[in-house]
Amino acid sequence: MMTLLYKKASRLPESQKTAEIQAIIETFGKKADFVDYGSLAPIISAVTE
Repeated sequence: MMTLLYKKASRLPESQKTAEIQAIIETFGKKADFVDYGSLAPIISAVTE
């Protein structure tokens, strides 16, 4: 499924590539971690209470 997304994204003209699409292209086939640890703080807070 990611291969299909990569192929479609890589064929887009540069003017239509968003930061998200560029990240998909750059990280395809590699191990990537897109976790925003700042957004986890409320969840950790709720669990530890």
